[in-house]
Amino acid sequence: MSYTIQSICLCDTGKYRERNQDNFYFNGKVLPVTNNGLQRPLFSVISTDNRHLYSVFDGMGGEAYGEVAASVAAKNTVGFFKAQKKSTLDSRSLLIELAKELNEAVANAAIDRGGRLIGTTQAAVLFDGDDAWISNTGDSPVFLFRGGNLEKLSLDDTQYIPESDGVKRRKPALTQFLGLAIDQIEVTPHVKKLRLASGDRFLICSDGLTDMVPVERIGATLQEISDVCLCGKALLSAALEAGGADNTTIILCGATENSGNAFTDLKNAFRAKFNLLKGVCFYDQSQKKSDIHR
Repeated sequence: MSYTIQSICLCDTGKYRERNQDNFYFNGKVLPVTNNGLQRPLFSVISTDNRHLYSVFDGMGGEAYGEVAASVAAKNTVGFFKAQKKSTLDSRSLLIELAKELNEAVANAAIDRGGRLIGTTQAAVLFDGDDAWISNTGDSPVFLFRGGNLEKLSLDDTQYIPESDGVKRRKPALTQFLGLAIDQIEVTPHVKKLRLASGDRFLICSDGLTDMVPVERIGATLQEISDVCLCGKALLSAALEAGGADNTTIILCGATENSGNAFTDLKNAFRAKFNLLKGVCFYDQSQKKSDIHR
């Protein structure tokens, strides 16, 4: 059995940040290191007959060169999947190996910059046949919306630090992220498998969304708007309307079970792509090549 996955990717710098420290891997597409987010949404329609990955990287704003870390991770994901195109590794092993390679690449980027500590989170969904594989390192979340319920699938690598000297910390400290020195600690991503069901929607995002919009409202938006494209845009609008204090990246993927009839499935895939192309989700093909890397 296989599924058709309709997906949208949105990335916005926000209202106050001068740089975008988020990046993504959207079925082969990434942003360059210096960017102002996406001017238009990206979209894709794929079949799970082959493996496809969607991932968000949130460069750590408290560290130097957060945008470099996120970019290094995104670009190395492109190289990794090209090299592993005919890999016999199972999906779990593939995601674990990917996290290790990305961590080493980011750590080496830090060495190249004089040992400055740089880092990024990673949150990802890998679609493979009947299954969705969830992987995360850091605290960027992955959610599943199924049957009217929103469930967080990722596990946060965080530790709360008590107040000291009267200083309140806005967020807990990360205990694991991409960019850790490989001679000191081995990065171990949280990986889990989920059997797909028709109607499933997966939300991968940076904290620009979850810090601005309560989880209850995110769930309500997913409940109210079934269209993947319209829902993704509504979630980004909610984050900006709530203040847009941080960079915000959203990848929303919706699954539809294929019928098993090749002609019917192809027709439905074309219909899905047409629905994504029309209206507010039109992707501007005139966008400069420098805006998006393949």
